[in-house]
Order: sequence, then structure tokens, then C-alpha cells
Amino acid sequence: MFHIRDIPIDPPLVLAPMEGVTDLTFRRLIRSIGGCGLTVTEFIPGKSLAQAHRTALQMAAFDPDERPVSVQVYGRDPDVLADAARYVEQELGADIVDLNMGCPSKKVCKNSGGSALMKEPALARRIVSAMRAATSLPFTVKMRAGWDREHRNAPEIAAMCEGEGA
Repeated sequence: MFHIRDIPIDPPLVLAPMEGVTDLTFRRLIRSIGGCGLTVTEFIPGKSLAQAHRTALQMAAFDPDERPVSVQVYGRDPDVLADAARYVEQELGADIVDLNMGCPSKKVCKNSGGSALMKEPALARRIVSAMRAATSLPFTVKMRAGWDREHRNAPEIAAMCEGEGA
């Protein structure tokens, strides 16, 4: 067992968020098999979630017995992502909010979300700070080793995230 802040993850395995895979049905299936202590939704655009778009709400849906559950958001606007974090806590009632700084998808990176944020540490700091201020939930950040092979800055980004309260 391990903890994310005050939330025990037991057994100590996390079902990673996967675009187009970790929907409610798949997460239910994995929970029914057992052996997974935390499930994470697939990534959801922070703007869509903050505005309560139907598709975003479907992606964020979880069962009461799925706890603990983490809702993962992505984007590049600190205010919008703060609103999304607030929504995850106040409207959805999730246990954890997670920021995606790891997705290399062209769709996500073209708008400087996902792993593209690792190219902009100052923006990443503003996002993490805004999200931390917006929610009392445990707050995690998924990231890659770096933007590319030549720019492996995960240790620096991780230290910054921790320093900002993630």
C-alpha cells in the first residue's frame, strides 16, 4: 500500500489513464477483476470540463464504488485548469485531480497541452499553482522524462510541481 496524501492506494497499483480506453466501462471491468487500488479517467480537456460539456461529463463519470478515483485534465490556460480542478472537487466529488503533462498526442500538443507543457516550465508552474489554489484535493501530475530525448527535464519539473503543492 502507498498513499497519495491521505488516500490509501491498496493494492498499490494504478490503472494508468489511456485515451479512448479508460472509460467507465473499462474501469468497472478492471475493478471487478481486482488488484487495482486507483483508477484514473482518460484525459479530459479542462475547458470542456469547466464548462460542463456533456462529453466531458461522460468521460469524467465514475461509480461510487470505484473509489479512490482520479480525474485527469489537460490544457494550457491556468485559469481554465483551476476552474476544472474546482469542478472535479465540487461537482464531481472525485478523490484526486491529475494534470496531464505527459501526453505526446499531436492533438493535445498542438495547443501546448500534455507533454508540450514541459517545454514551458514557467507556464507549467502557473498552471500547477492555479490548480493547487483552486482545490483541496490531492493533486498529481503525470509527465514524461521530457519533451524529447535532448530535453529530459522531468526532475526539474517534478521538483517545481512538488514545490507548488502537487
